[in-house]
Amino acid sequence: MTSTDAFEAGALRGRRIVVTRSEEQASTLVDRLRVLGADVVACPAIAIRPPEQIAPLDEAIQSLTGFDWVVFTSANAVDSVAERLLQSGGTPGALGLVRVAAVGPATCRALLRHGVAANLVPERFTSAALVEAMGDVRELRVLLPRSDLADARLPDALRARGARVHEVIAYRTVPADDVASLGERLAHEVMDAIVFTSPSTARYFLNGLGPARTLADGARPAIICIGPTTAGAVRELVGALAVDAVAETHDDDGLVHAIVRWSRAHPRAANT
Repeated sequence: MTSTDAFEAGALRGRRIVVTRSEEQASTLVDRLRVLGADVVACPAIAIRPPEQIAPLDEAIQSLTGFDWVVFTSANAVDSVAERLLQSGGTPGALGLVRVAAVGPATCRALLRHGVAANLVPERFTSAALVEAMGDVRELRVLLPRSDLADARLPDALRARGARVHEVIAYRTVPADDVASLGERLAHEVMDAIVFTSPSTARYFLNGLGPARTLADGARPAIICIGPTTAGAVRELVGALAVDAVAETHDDDGLVHAIVRWSRAHPRAANT
C-alpha cells in the first residue's frame, strides 16, 4: 500500500520534516512524504562503508553451500553481499543455493533486485519474529552478514535455540560527512519533525547536535521512529519522553502512517 492509498495528497502540507536515513536509502521515503505535501529536508546522519577487513566476508560467501540459512536483517547487508559475489566472479543468484531469510519487506525487495527470492519473511518485522519463524534451528549453520554496529540479540537468540551462527561484518555504519553541521542547521531553521530509521541514525544525528538535552524541551521538533529499537536508542540519549510516535509496522509504510497520524493529532497553529 502506498501513502496516497491511505491519505490524501496534502496530508502533510506545510510540514517540514527531517529525514536522517543514509543518502543511498532515503529517496523512497523522501518521495512519499513529498507526495503528501511535506517539505522534506534530507539530512543523512549515516553513511555506509565497506568493512575495514573484507576477507572474512569474502570467505563466508565463497562457502555459502556450507550453510543452512543466510539471514539478512537489512538491505545494506544484501547489497554488500551481492556486490562481493559479483566482484569475486560469481552472481547474487548463488544465494539461491541455501535458504534465505529476510527480516522485513525492504530487505526482501533488496534481494529481489538482485534476482533472489527470500524463503522466509516473518509477519512481524523484528528479530524475535524472525527467529520464531525459522522454527527448529538446532545444529543448523546460519550465516549472519550484518553491520559493525548490530547488537547481539539476534545471534544470541539463534544460539539459544541451538544454531551454529557465523557472524560476519558486511558493512560499516559511520557518521555522514556533514553530520556535525546538523545542530547549527536546526538552530536556524524551524523543523516540525525528525524521522529516525535506525538506532545509528539517532545516535549520530543527536551526537551531531551537541548536548542531547537540546531536543528534550517542548519547543523541539517531534521525534518519530521506525520501531521500538530505534525509539529505545533515542530515549537512552534524550530522555524517556523524547519520542512522539513509533511506527506500528517497522517499514516505510508504517513510518508514513505514523507521521501522518502524528501530524493530524498535532495540527499547526493558524498563524504558522
